[in-house]
Amino acid sequence: MKHINYTFLFLALFAINACKNNAADKQETASTSTNKTGNSAPVDGPVSVNDIKAYVKGVDDQEDTLRQIGPSYFFKDKVKTQVILYSNDTEPLIVFCQSPDGDQFIYLSQRRPVFMRELVPVEDGFQENRFYYGEKDVLAAETRQGSNVKTVKTSPAKTLDPKGADDYRFKIDEINKLILKYLYNL
Repeated sequence: MKHINYTFLFLALFAINACKNNAADKQETASTSTNKTGNSAPVDGPVSVNDIKAYVKGVDDQEDTLRQIGPSYFFKDKVKTQVILYSNDTEPLIVFCQSPDGDQFIYLSQRRPVFMRELVPVEDGFQENRFYYGEKDVLAAETRQGSNVKTVKTSPAKTLDPKGADDYRFKIDEINKLILKYLYNL
């Protein structure tokens, strides 16, 4: 009889604990189901320029451990682009694109583009363009110039404006299509 009482006590405590955990889970789910943009669905990955900078630094810090996939080659308007994916064995983190026009490094978080760095040769050296992507738009775009690759990184940044209405780099939908093409050949 004493054994049965302990069994009932254990089951009662277990049920009470389960109810407390369920309430805590509901509260946690409610607090994480909204994001900084006010949508009801969560956004995977960084959503501000500072968060993106920290994320990119974290990916760059693990550069030696990333697995290289490729190269693959894509042609657009008779221009050949070499694409190499860098993965952490779970998901692609960097898409490196090399063409005669320059190099692009597109950083992904949950297969969503969050940052793109372009290195383009210009008449008197190099130009580096940086794009920070939010969920639905470009958060910021900047450009730097220098006589060589090292001086580009330390030169002062200026705001980068689109080259025209068709500048795909400023359209998150176009960048997403580009990523789908490079990742899945769509």
